[in-house]
Amino acid sequence: IKGDAFNVSKGIDKDSTLRANFTANVTNYGDAITYKVVVKNSGALNAKLSSVRFKNDNNGPVIFTYNNLEDEEVLKSGASKTFYVMVSYIEDKEISNNEISNTLELNFLVAD
Repeated sequence: IKGDAFNVSKGIDKDSTLRANFTANVTNYGDAITYKVVVKNSGALNAKLSSVRFKNDNNGPVIFTYNNLEDEEVLKSGASKTFYVMVSYIEDKEISNNEISNTLELNFLVAD
């Protein structure tokens, strides 16, 4: 891996959306970075993942993907879920700024 991962932050807001911000320096075609992310339900109620999306899909030849995470997945009270976010420089094209950022939004609802 030639790129550097840095500036990972998180937060949750009043609409139950958990946001994780990812920033990476990718400099060469083929660079890739994988983040291991652990989400824990510290609440008293079970939570269901109602949606998951990346906020910014306009990073040119650099893409953000995730795996091991499904819509409608239930996270029981006290349980944790591990998934992975990958940042990949997939096309041999110039990018204007090597510092690429994106925000992953996870929206949870109370599970039935």
